[in-house]
Amino acid sequence: MGTARKWLFKLFLFFIICLLGIFVYSNTFQTPFQFDDKEFIVNNTRIHDLKNIREILKILGTPIRFISFYSFALNYHFHQLNVFGYHIVNLTIHIINTLLVLWLILLTLSSPKLNGKIFCGKNLLIASGGALIFLVHPVQTEAVTYICQRFTSLATLFYLLSLCFYIQGRQHNNKVGYFIASAVAGLLGMATKQIVFTLPFIIILYEFYFLKTIKGLDKKTLFYLILILIFSLTIPLLYKFDFSKVILKEYPSRSHEGDIITPSVYLLTQFQVVPTYIRLLFLPIKQNFDYDWPSSNSFFEPQTFLSFLILLIILIVSLLISKKQKIISFCILWFFLTLIVESSIIPLPHVIFEHRLYLPSVGFCMMISILIYQITKKKNFYICTICIIVIIFSYLTFKRNEVWKDGISLWSDVIKKSPNKSRPYHNRGFHYLTQKEYNKALADFNKTIELNPLYLQAYTNRATVHRAMGNYIFAFNDYNKVIELNPINVQAYHNRAHAFASIGEIEKALTDYNKAIEIKPDYFLAYYNRGLLFGKRGLLDMAFKDLTKVISLNPRFAYAYFERGEIYLIQNMSDLAINDFSKGLELMPDYGQGYNRRGIAYSRQNLFDLAERDLTKAIELIPDDSAVYYNRSVIYYADNKFDRALQDAQKAQSLGLSLGSEYIKNLEAALYNLRNESLKEKMIQ
Repeated sequence: MGTARKWLFKLFLFFIICLLGIFVYSNTFQTPFQFDDKEFIVNNTRIHDLKNIREILKILGTPIRFISFYSFALNYHFHQLNVFGYHIVNLTIHIINTLLVLWLILLTLSSPKLNGKIFCGKNLLIASGGALIFLVHPVQTEAVTYICQRFTSLATLFYLLSLCFYIQGRQHNNKVGYFIASAVAGLLGMATKQIVFTLPFIIILYEFYFLKTIKGLDKKTLFYLILILIFSLTIPLLYKFDFSKVILKEYPSRSHEGDIITPSVYLLTQFQVVPTYIRLLFLPIKQNFDYDWPSSNSFFEPQTFLSFLILLIILIVSLLISKKQKIISFCILWFFLTLIVESSIIPLPHVIFEHRLYLPSVGFCMMISILIYQITKKKNFYICTICIIVIIFSYLTFKRNEVWKDGISLWSDVIKKSPNKSRPYHNRGFHYLTQKEYNKALADFNKTIELNPLYLQAYTNRATVHRAMGNYIFAFNDYNKVIELNPINVQAYHNRAHAFASIGEIEKALTDYNKAIEIKPDYFLAYYNRGLLFGKRGLLDMAFKDLTKVISLNPRFAYAYFERGEIYLIQNMSDLAINDFSKGLELMPDYGQGYNRRGIAYSRQNLFDLAERDLTKAIELIPDDSAVYYNRSVIYYADNKFDRALQDAQKAQSLGLSLGSEYIKNLEAALYNLRNESLKEKMIQ
């Protein structure tokens, strides 16, 4: 293939990768935030201020995923909570990773130890096949569609970039620039997710498999290699990683209720998990977001022991074929080495997650493309086989992404595959609750508690359903049960206080808010709701104090500014009210009542143009609110715009607001006098 044709093919391939990637993920662009997205993005106020780098660094207690969280902060800065922007970034990262896989395979096939001729000039074709399989493989959906798993895809980007730059440096007479770029990419990766910890070891493995013959591993090259390894390991050293604490750590399993995860149990369980990962790569069916996976407690359990033997045989075979099938051997070792951070003795609460296959799948895609070429041997057969695989995988990926369309769909799919696990029922119940499908929510929370009587959040959410359905006795029973099981459960006291307030038991409500604050002095929601309660009782000084406390604890909680602004408005402090309303609207620019209240504050200062602007904006956002039309009517009346005032008053009446005949009569009289005056002026002229 000539140089010009190669460049045309590469350009064509670039467009194919972009278009195919957009197509197979086209049904994800409006997929809502799911599961941990709420914790890491929606409710994570530290990423809601792009400039507050110190707060972003504090997330998780270390800078361990700073780059990932900063990317979320950038998304929030430009898109707020519009999921479209987040999905576009995730897909862009995935497409870039696909191009890096293409580059890595090309670099490998042209490495000196393979002499660049082993596939008879078909390097670009084989690399394209591997990249396309990586792009459309259904197992990637969890790392791409699940927004917060940008942790994995972004870390993979830096991982591949670092490795490719290192290879380039070695293949281009040890050019220092490539090594610097490799080290920087590795450093960024280390600050993205812990999986990049294996990068230095992959570089060493790659060096001895494919690069050692380039002028030998001389002192200069060895120096660069050691430098990159030290530089890449800088961040783990900064983490002050205490291996002894990791070894002694235990978790309640979140993959199977009742199990306790220890390092030994986790390792034994991974002997069963890894073969499932391998099966998913070859046969990506029965994917599950939340597996119900029992832990292994003995090496001699039949399934554990058999799985261990299978993995051992695969590893032995990879070493035995290392001379004749160098790339295949390397790809197998890549899979195991890149998986080792999350599938070894370091215990994690979840023993299995599909997104953990994202980086290891690079080796699989490279291997499968090469094996297909070796089996088919002819270009046309190879292309047909790859096309069939890509079409099937694209279809499966598209269908899998449909499962992610909303929370009910996702957790219903999990329930089919993990019917004895409580969390899927709870999470689906929560989504039913948010959609006010109370009977379905109640059924799911009941099932959750049946499967796990200690699931505190299920009691709390079931109580919320009972409150919404007016069943306060059942609601209080559930709140009391939570407090019985956990006497320092802040949320139970806080929510029970809500329930007491709803039935007029104000003193009991205040007692529970006070208890919540006593347990957790920085629990801003308890201060906020207690402040509202004080405000309703006319205790404005106490309400003001609580709302100011909320703002000090969470300066981005908009409702606190609106409520404090209301207190200023009641006390005729219009300037201060406008400042608070404006601050709240900066944080919540689509909050109609904020514009309504600020409009009233402006009118108190006779700033009728600004008041009219705000009330018009409020009507755009809440067009069925009769009080807003009435407020604008009053502004028009004060500004001698009687015809508009009358229109708004009539609109407010049509929406159900009782204005009284006197106000309407005054408007009609004022409008009549205005028209008469206008008529007299015309007659004089």
